[in-house]
Amino acid sequence: MTRWPSSLLLTLLLGGVASASADALLNPGNGHYYEAVWVAGGISWSDAAAAAVAAGGHLATPLTADENAFVFALVDNASFFTPVSVNNDIVGPWLGIYSDAAAPQSFRYVTGAALGSYAPWGPSQPDTWGGGAQGVTFYAGLVRGATWGDMTQTGSPGFSLPLGYVIEYSSAPVPEPGSALLLLAGGAALAGLRRRRG
Repeated sequence: MTRWPSSLLLTLLLGGVASASADALLNPGNGHYYEAVWVAGGISWSDAAAAAVAAGGHLATPLTADENAFVFALVDNASFFTPVSVNNDIVGPWLGIYSDAAAPQSFRYVTGAALGSYAPWGPSQPDTWGGGAQGVTFYAGLVRGATWGDMTQTGSPGFSLPLGYVIEYSSAPVPEPGSALLLLAGGAALAGLRRRRG
């Protein structure tokens, strides 16, 4: 289950949120850290990729079944999956795998490597539905699942944009300036709410 920091809870209490992330977690299998980011209203693949780089990492690039399972566990929550589309399916968060419009079936990782032999595509995937440049998400049809699917990087009519993405860091990420203060303020606000209820 996704754990939300108290700074997010404070933001929600004070009037809405555009995006939120859980704390980065260490995957002991490869020594990398992963952070799930939820985005209200959805986000395009290119914006998610840029945000991951700005945070000091890149979109997650699962290379093995174990790594893929670890990443999926961070987002195995209904809030990270879209409403049902016109094709009667749901779409999960973006991953660091994509193709260009000129070669939509030629997928590669954001790290520059070609997609290797590990590629757990979901039902009838990849299908390059909608055409153009494709991004890869968690996709298993009408259920949440750790398999992958592709979709147009900027979205298609009848489909909601993915509601998040996962950042991968090669080492422990450095907290943003002021995040400790937000955490303290969030904790204080929540403590105040608890006192008022009692």
